[in-house]
Amino acid sequence: MEHHMSNSQKSLIATLLLLAFSLATVFGQTNHGYDRASLDPNTAACTDFYQYANGGWIAANPIPAAYSNWGVANLLDEHNRDMLHEILEAAAKNTRAPKGSSEQKVGDYYATCMDEAKVEADGLKPLAPELDRIAKIKDQKTLQDEIARLHSMGINVLFGTGSTQDFKNSAEVTAEVDQGGLGLPDRDYYLKTDEKSTHIKDEYVKHVAKMLELMGDDAAKAATETQTILALETKLAEASMTRSKGESRQTSITA
Repeated sequence: MEHHMSNSQKSLIATLLLLAFSLATVFGQTNHGYDRASLDPNTAACTDFYQYANGGWIAANPIPAAYSNWGVANLLDEHNRDMLHEILEAAAKNTRAPKGSSEQKVGDYYATCMDEAKVEADGLKPLAPELDRIAKIKDQKTLQDEIARLHSMGINVLFGTGSTQDFKNSAEVTAEVDQGGLGLPDRDYYLKTDEKSTHIKDEYVKHVAKMLELMGDDAAKAATETQTILALETKLAEASMTRSKGESRQTSITA
């Protein structure tokens, strides 16, 4: 029995085909136009259009082990990183860039970052002034002053600040203040007591202690400091909203 598609069905398929070929022109173009290798000719377009349009590409581009997903956007990201890498390398090698120029600043910044020998030799010395300021905090006033100073440098301490589109009026940009101060991704990592959560927290404690030891503290002192850090972050976690409450509150408040 012959099946006749309605005009609306024909229109939809035509639109989908036009979209697929338009995207392919942007992302999969070869010297001869559309890359037919991205198609899966063994699948009928009207049965599984996604597989028909993308099957060839998917088969030729398996998801790398380090990623949870993979697509054309990832390839563009990788290509962009390669281009930026080339620009940075060239800027770092250009000793004739005018002093004060963007190329000189970018080149020096990148070269300094990549000089691992100097980074290892300097150790914590570049951070010493900041650590000394923190060590001098004695009361609420000096704590507030240091928090304000760090925020003025773009370092979000205890909470984050920024700007965002107004949730009730996308034409306006408003100030935004977000909870923060946690080393783990979410409050639940500190407060849940199931086996997996406890294991993650234990591993986090080991990580923090190891960082303190690398900074020069002995194992005993690092362990004590780590417990202080964990206690502080746990208090912050207890005062933090859950993800669902935070999202609900975002939609109901405008600055």
